[in-house]
Amino acid sequence: GFVLKGAVGRPLPRQHSADADSYKFGRGIRVDGNWQALPSGHPLAAFSVASALTAEAQWLWPAAAGFVGALTYGTAAAAGISRLYNNAHWVSDIIFGAGIGVFSGVKTVEYARTHPNNWFDRVLAHAAVSPAPGRGMTVGLHFSTSGGANR
Repeated sequence: GFVLKGAVGRPLPRQHSADADSYKFGRGIRVDGNWQALPSGHPLAAFSVASALTAEAQWLWPAAAGFVGALTYGTAAAAGISRLYNNAHWVSDIIFGAGIGVFSGVKTVEYARTHPNNWFDRVLAHAAVSPAPGRGMTVGLHFSTSGGANR
């Protein structure tokens, strides 16, 4: 989404006399962020998480998948509606971001299911993220040298 925002260069609707049909390649790379409307990042992230959680629920907890889907997709839709309400994005920005999010969430779960022992998962299975003193996050990895099952 971030790369597309920079490449598309569409203005945010809150700008003075913003035109939804104004696109200019690379204009979104500017520091001010006023030309990074398409796609909307908040719905992209929210729908990505919603689709991944729903797909996992369908696999692990089929009886509750409908409830999980309604809850997660409803929350993701609220994120998109809030962006419209705050005049932060055009409707098409929200729809495009949601579409990319659903696609990426579904494909991520699909990949994880078809490649259960990939390198990325083996490394991140031992990762821990926690708040750091002050502002920030601490990321740690634990590697076992024993011949146990976590190898």
